[in-house]
Amino acid sequence: MRQLSQKDRRALLLLTAALLLFALFQFLLFPLMKEQKELTRRIASREKALAEMQAMQVEVRQMSSQSSSLGERVGQRSPSFSLFSFLERKGEEAQVKENILYIKPSNTDEEGELRKVAVEMKLQAVPLGRLVALLERIESLEQIVEVERISIMINKKQGGLDATLRVISLVQAGEGGD
Repeated sequence: MRQLSQKDRRALLLLTAALLLFALFQFLLFPLMKEQKELTRRIASREKALAEMQAMQVEVRQMSSQSSSLGERVGQRSPSFSLFSFLERKGEEAQVKENILYIKPSNTDEEGELRKVAVEMKLQAVPLGRLVALLERIESLEQIVEVERISIMINKKQGGLDATLRVISLVQAGEGGD
């Protein structure tokens, strides 16, 4: 270094300083900035997941309270409630009893203290107005009865409509309800 001119020494010092700065940025600052960006991304992701979990928790609490209120409503219903007799009675009221081909039980699901009972009801050659009247009578908040699925076809031979209904209700787990 002693043999180098003053100009060369300055250039060497500047080059060394530049090399040190490059090393500092490349091996220290850039990795730290990259890690900070990754941590910020992870935090945002976790905050989003936390918000989703809190929303789900609120939803679970609402469902739990609805379930207990459903249980109370099922308990208030007449102990002799039967989905079959309910459907027959509503069929008479809607004047479609003669159009009922069958009413048969369907698969049921357990839901803790409540059990979902399902019945399939087949109607043949029902006028549209009477089918609508039947559907209006079947859907009952008080009796906790609803039409889960309906299939309707036009009956060209006899006129009217052929309909297959899947009607569900809730009963206490130990009750029959069909």
